[in-house]
Amino acid sequence: MSRLRNNELKDDFDCNNEHPILMTHLIQLEKHAFEVFTRNPIDVARDENKLEVSLSISNCVHDTTCETYTFKKFGRQYNIDVMYKCPEQKFKCYCKLFDTPDIPCCHYFGVMKSRNLHQIIGTLIMPRWTMNAKYDSVMEMEKNSTPSYIIQIARYEVPFTTNLLH
Repeated sequence: MSRLRNNELKDDFDCNNEHPILMTHLIQLEKHAFEVFTRNPIDVARDENKLEVSLSISNCVHDTTCETYTFKKFGRQYNIDVMYKCPEQKFKCYCKLFDTPDIPCCHYFGVMKSRNLHQIIGTLIMPRWTMNAKYDSVMEMEKNSTPSYIIQIARYEVPFTTNLLH
């Protein structure tokens, strides 16, 4: 147990005190990822960011509420479609055949690059991957917690009433 606590403290210290080494061509997006995500998701996001280099947009269709980007990877024959709903700022990528909330894929980074965005869109940032995930979950638990007097009633009154029934 002490080893787990020590590892958690070390990870917290590294995330809060480490200076980022920016390694990709999308510097602002990578810098924002360092400000928001913990260490492991940063590595995954950096890998996806590097994969974006080999993509090119072959077609872009603008509707009233959404934009559809068609990406083509250099040296490949198939295309990947990404839908971006502008008002809600939501993405739908067809590279993953099922929809999972996860680290943004390389196609999302391609759309953010084409729209000249300097930060990762908030709808793509899952709370469990952020540096504040532990503190946010504690705050959520405190907000939804049962008042202490109800816990005391449940703890002391229930055994007392069961003794009276027997």
